[in-house]
Amino acid sequence: MHYENWSGWMGLHMLFWLLLLIVLIVIVVRLLSPNKNEDKSAKQILDRRYAKGEISKDEYVEMLKDLEN
Repeated sequence: MHYENWSGWMGLHMLFWLLLLIVLIVIVVRLLSPNKNEDKSAKQILDRRYAKGEISKDEYVEMLKDLEN
């Protein structure tokens, strides 16, 4: 019987499944993680800046009026 060739094929077989598992994990992580490059509206950016304390209430109201015009 020629069993010496089976060990090489089994190694390739396991490597294939390992690579497939890694690819699937990467895809799932990318789908579940928030996209930092997504487009945000100007109001969302303004709201976030106000929430972080980067701008004062007066600046927020003024900028919000500018956006509405």
